[in-house]
Amino acid sequence: VMFSSTLKNAHRAQLLFSGNVFNNIKNKSHINLKFNSFNYHKQALSLVQCSTFSDTSRGDFKVYEAFFGVALCIAASIDFCSADAVDSQQTRRTRSIDEEESPEKRAQLLEAFRSWLQGNNADLSGVSIRECAEDSSAGLAVYYDDMKNICASGRWWYAPWSYLSRAPQPSVIAQFPLALSVTYHSVCQHPHTPLAELYTFMLENNTIDQQLAVMLHLMMERARGVESHLQPYIALLPASFTTPVFYTEKELALLHGTALFEATRAKQQQLITDFEYLKPAAAALWRAAGLQGEPSLLDFAWAYSIFWSRALLIPDTNESLPSPGSGTKSEVFRPLTAAMIPGLDLCNHATESGVDVLHASWTIYGAPTLNTDAVTLMARQSDVAKCKKLATDKGAVEVRINYGDKGNEELLFLYGFSIRDNPHETLMLHFPLFKKEKQESSVLEARIKILTDNDLSPQHFLQRKDLTAYKNTAERQSRWIWGKRTDSSLPSGSVGPFPLETIKTLEVLVMTDKEVMDFTSGAEDSGAVDGEFSLRTRAIAALVEYLNKKLCEMETATGKIDQDIDMLNTVMSHNARACIQYRLSQKEIIRDYLKVAKTLT
Repeated sequence: VMFSSTLKNAHRAQLLFSGNVFNNIKNKSHINLKFNSFNYHKQALSLVQCSTFSDTSRGDFKVYEAFFGVALCIAASIDFCSADAVDSQQTRRTRSIDEEESPEKRAQLLEAFRSWLQGNNADLSGVSIRECAEDSSAGLAVYYDDMKNICASGRWWYAPWSYLSRAPQPSVIAQFPLALSVTYHSVCQHPHTPLAELYTFMLENNTIDQQLAVMLHLMMERARGVESHLQPYIALLPASFTTPVFYTEKELALLHGTALFEATRAKQQQLITDFEYLKPAAAALWRAAGLQGEPSLLDFAWAYSIFWSRALLIPDTNESLPSPGSGTKSEVFRPLTAAMIPGLDLCNHATESGVDVLHASWTIYGAPTLNTDAVTLMARQSDVAKCKKLATDKGAVEVRINYGDKGNEELLFLYGFSIRDNPHETLMLHFPLFKKEKQESSVLEARIKILTDNDLSPQHFLQRKDLTAYKNTAERQSRWIWGKRTDSSLPSGSVGPFPLETIKTLEVLVMTDKEVMDFTSGAEDSGAVDGEFSLRTRAIAALVEYLNKKLCEMETATGKIDQDIDMLNTVMSHNARACIQYRLSQKEIIRDYLKVAKTLT
């Protein structure tokens, strides 16, 4: 798995992976597939799944079965853009302070953390950090409760320039120093010299990568306790999580039939494997720090979950910039690095459906104060004005940021919550590639070559927002002309709401062996009509069957849609509700896409 970062929509990372997908086919040959990048800024989790697929060509029913290494895209990155808020019951990954601690102890830890931040030049004059008032299970939250301390313009000349340019003028809510950020750079600059040298040696020799360096660092600082320079921050981090990796067997059973069930099993095994690899490195760090005992698997699982649920992708301020005369914007060309920003990571998630919160965004180079030594939390002045009345009534308004346009699969796996009627819900499809019966490896290689030559992957994503846009367009543009219904709602580059790449992939997969070999030899066009059915017709028919089968499997495993809706109206634990909301959203998006697919046949 390889990661590449791109500056798109304010530094959103994309995934690029390559994998050995097939093993043990005829002649023991191994076929390497390299797939194009997906628009998901996530951590790749390789799975091996078995699924079926049918070819409806000429009415024949052929069962295909394949093992395909799919990537469940899950990682931690937070967009620079802001969005609206979500229901408070669905906004947090876990409690930030151990529930068993007394209120007095929690207050002391919070005060120590605030003092630590301010002692390192953090600007918290307009915010407070406290337990989330709307949901006790949401942990800590950031509140904006001092309207007098708004820094609307930052510098005296910023306001008139903003007025002349008619650019929206943001209000600065808080600033968190980059000097306290936890990155691989800060790991290599550890105040304890032996540890700094050891981290640097491991990174330079590729014993660990940048992410693992931060995870080991978190494990180390937690074990060092009060001797750690990060102790005020570490003390506030959660000791337990509501993510599926930490579920009981009973809770995990609620995910049967979903991609997340298999992903969780795979991730649990992967954590064990990764820890065995890291044990020598961790033991060396323990000795260098003079600690007794040795790190455990639970320590590593804790550090892993802390990192991926809180890390942001920020411009790497340690990298050199282009020369001043290059005529480029320097911040655009900075590479990205994963960082944990103490204080900022306490902000809860915001989506479109929430109310009574202040919707904020964060930046390093876009702040009106021009302070590039801190991460600046900002909000539109119009939003701040609305919050003034709320603050008068409630005493404080919670500040939330957007974690990204993530579906429930990623939100639940990474943060431990899901959102009912999530507008960004995504369904992952993974199509099988070769027949169950014996197949010539040359045919399989030719089929895969067609896919790779056309940048097609057996894995695709269907998004709820695309389906919604298609329905809205259809309602506006479908009309009757001369007694005949004319539908001009199909957007360019798609077939209904389905991406064109998805349909093209299915066209390749429903080809007969003869069609595959004819296509690769140039003897026949891929879109030619073969008998009664064209490739496009057969592909859509296969898609209908695939979605129908997927929905039946999920309903067989965990019940029908109406049953899940009824369960959500009862009292249940946070984990159970998160699971049911996720699996319900998956069933609903399959049902809705299936209805549209049937109209295209």
